[in-house]
Amino acid sequence: MTLSNLTETHLLITWHNATTLLDDIKKQISDNFTIKRIFCNSWDNKDFLGNLVQFYAHSQKEKSSDDYLKILKNKIAHCGNGKFYVFVIEDHTPHYDYRLTSNGEQIVNTNIFDLKTNLRELTGGGHKIHCSNNIFESNKDLTLIFHKNKDDFYKEHQGNDQNIIKIKQNCLGFNGFNQIEDLFYLLNNTIQYCVLRNFECLPNEYTLEGHGDIDLLVENLNYIVYLTNAKPVFPDKNYRVHYTIKIDKEDIPFDFRYLGDGYYDVNWQNEILNTSIFFNNCIKTPNEINHFYSLLYHAYVQKHTVKEDYKIRLKKIAENASLKYGNDQTENENILHHFMVKQGYEYTIPLDETVHFKKIIEKNYREEPYKLISRNIVRYGKKVYFSEVFRYDERTILKKGSPYIIKNEFEYLSLLKDYKYFPKIYEYSNKNEIHSIKISYIHGEKLIKKIITDSSFWTAKNIQKIHSQILDILSILTLHNIIHRDFTPNNLLIDADFNIYLIDFGWATSSSSDTGENITPNALAQNYRKSINNFNDWYFYSRIAGKLFFRITAFKRVSDFLSKADQKDYLNHSDLQKLYDLNKMQTLQFTLKDYFIITSKRCKLFYNKLIKKLN
Repeated sequence: MTLSNLTETHLLITWHNATTLLDDIKKQISDNFTIKRIFCNSWDNKDFLGNLVQFYAHSQKEKSSDDYLKILKNKIAHCGNGKFYVFVIEDHTPHYDYRLTSNGEQIVNTNIFDLKTNLRELTGGGHKIHCSNNIFESNKDLTLIFHKNKDDFYKEHQGNDQNIIKIKQNCLGFNGFNQIEDLFYLLNNTIQYCVLRNFECLPNEYTLEGHGDIDLLVENLNYIVYLTNAKPVFPDKNYRVHYTIKIDKEDIPFDFRYLGDGYYDVNWQNEILNTSIFFNNCIKTPNEINHFYSLLYHAYVQKHTVKEDYKIRLKKIAENASLKYGNDQTENENILHHFMVKQGYEYTIPLDETVHFKKIIEKNYREEPYKLISRNIVRYGKKVYFSEVFRYDERTILKKGSPYIIKNEFEYLSLLKDYKYFPKIYEYSNKNEIHSIKISYIHGEKLIKKIITDSSFWTAKNIQKIHSQILDILSILTLHNIIHRDFTPNNLLIDADFNIYLIDFGWATSSSSDTGENITPNALAQNYRKSINNFNDWYFYSRIAGKLFFRITAFKRVSDFLSKADQKDYLNHSDLQKLYDLNKMQTLQFTLKDYFIITSKRCKLFYNKLIKKLN
């Protein structure tokens, strides 16, 4: 049946606790709309919650699983779990405008929305009446309830009939899907999705023996999980996207990639979804260009090595799409990079920790011939924070990374610019979501490496010198309300003259303000902090002193005193007198035993070097 362009089909549900007013509800509907069909449906009590999970998946997709289930259990208590009535109605004069919904202000069909509002008042308030707000929601609801989209529904139900039709039918896919076509029928009518690759054998081959994981890009992870009753393979690892969906009584593996997960640039992900095309008339796949470049990206950025089967497939796709595929890795990396730059796409770090991404950051800066010194990548919640340190020139370090890390470097090094113990800032800039800072290069080594390998260090004078300097550094941080939070031997550098420098303020924070973002990775100073959330730089030094000089009597006293120090006391002390009393400890009293230990350390290092040289 062909409807006029203006006519819209909508679905209205009267949940069980409102069915006593069914006649009044029916009259209000028929006064303004055409009733096409009325169904009386029922779900078993044990299945009611699971059906609601699927049915409301779209509107509640931002809710966590626990919060979502709590909302739905409250809904059942409010609306009942007995038989309910489904009206399929037509609005011949639809009108769209803004209305305040449970998800904020949205553009809706106001005729239908106002009907729902009036019926909710009639039934005592609350949400005992459900109604689709637009034609997308209407088609989604029809597909879930009746297993038919609007067009297929009208093929079976022509004309108008107000007799109540009794059915007993769960949502499509509630107990799994009879065949894979049923799954894609549901997806095609409910969610933005795209099968990224390896779709050539679908839908004919999808079993575990005939196909590997099916890689889906979807608009929202929770939505696809709630909608399809997908089960996580690794429920204790929330970064994993490996799920199974039951098809023909078999658990078929899927990987769900989703908007904003870093698998691809989010702008590219949107482009892939918005330009998807149908394959075999039932499966949405990327168009030729996005298919080629997303596979090229997958092979050359997300894999350790490019296997031969990828090269064969890429070459074939390129030929069919009149695109270029090169003869070696460097050429193909340049082809990909040219596409990324032209489209304005970033190389992004996936939230899924199992995805290889070693080359991503390198590609971003491939035009920069600087020597990479170190790279740090940290996941915190659903975000990824990264930084890279380059040797820019003889006097300069270039550090690039996430805004949070580089902003901290700039803010705290700016506060410390007048002190000799910290790098100096030369330049700070930001480009999109990648910030950079140029700072002075410290000509030194990590503290722990220097004192272990350099026998000339082991004198009472040098030990006293670095102890004094570290106490100065801690005093300066305290004066400026700075908590470094990563005050470990790796971030203490020592030069040839045994001068100490503190670097890497990317995770620093201020004790004077509780405002702003405060990221605390689990591994931050893990082996030095007093407890899981206790970042006390003075305590950190007690651990360092204890490790480096654990046999020296004087340092047992230092370590013991500092281990009991409360950084908050120092930070809150107005004149910091208590803090400076601690600096009297700079003059260490060494015993004969201490001198013997120092001398033996020096001799041992000299002996080891000699043996190494002789060998």
